[in-house]
Amino acid sequence: MIKLEELERKFNDVVVHDNDWRDLGKKWYSYYMGAQWTSAETHTLRERGQAVTTYNHIAPSIDAIIGGERQNRPDIKMAGRTLDDNSIAQIKTSLYNYITYNSNSDDELDKALIDMLVAGRGWLTVYPQVNPDGSFDDIYHEWVDYRDMYVDPLSRRDDMSDCRYIHKAVFTDIDIVKRMFPSFKGESSQHTRGFEGSSEDDIWFDNNNRQRVRLIESWTRDDKGRLTTTIWVKGEILYQKRQIYSKNFFPFVQLTYKRDLDNHPYGMVKSMVSAQDEVNKRHSKAMHYLNSKQVLAE
Repeated sequence: MIKLEELERKFNDVVVHDNDWRDLGKKWYSYYMGAQWTSAETHTLRERGQAVTTYNHIAPSIDAIIGGERQNRPDIKMAGRTLDDNSIAQIKTSLYNYITYNSNSDDELDKALIDMLVAGRGWLTVYPQVNPDGSFDDIYHEWVDYRDMYVDPLSRRDDMSDCRYIHKAVFTDIDIVKRMFPSFKGESSQHTRGFEGSSEDDIWFDNNNRQRVRLIESWTRDDKGRLTTTIWVKGEILYQKRQIYSKNFFPFVQLTYKRDLDNHPYGMVKSMVSAQDEVNKRHSKAMHYLNSKQVLAE
């Protein structure tokens, strides 16, 4: 089984490797959402009395692609290899349609596609609902914020067949963690920020007194291809089991737009930032010239 020290080392390796990309992802998302001027630029313009104009061409472009993809999204149908397989294929098609309907999969996929086009990487997770007796129930598809996923830096394949480990790290209320894992000691609760980088880094809670701990779900593949699932917090392992499913596949779907030579993903927005800056600054200067008093003297 995997030791806590090894898990923390693997997690920190990904954090260090992804640090620059995560900063860029935040910048690209800011451009997508219309926050396209830095605080320093805004301050300078206001001192000049110059308008801070934003003509967001990025968001409509991304939204148009998402809308077009959804409108033309194909229906998935299973086909049998022989005539005898047709009835089984129809049952599997009905089952898949039930899963996508029950999971609201179209909306979940849209969120993952936006992450892919903006930041370069989007995620879905596929998981069964677990009953109180430990048995499995319905299967669900669910979007996962790209900032909460940490994948092996040496994995280059989108299907993750060459991936040795994946971490899903989400801040969770301590009372929920205690209910899920009675063995949780809570000693790490004072370190609610845990490791660097999270989808909650910029979220402010009322009075900042909401006790949350970073609950990390790690999936590691050994030299024989077997998966071990570990749920842990900084300083404490809460659950660990090998091969909880019959197949040795990660329960995640990775959507990647492109990768650079350092194996960092990037999306469409990366190539649109410079053009967007040019539009904003040109319009800002034009507005300033139009609003300025001009005197012609002979």
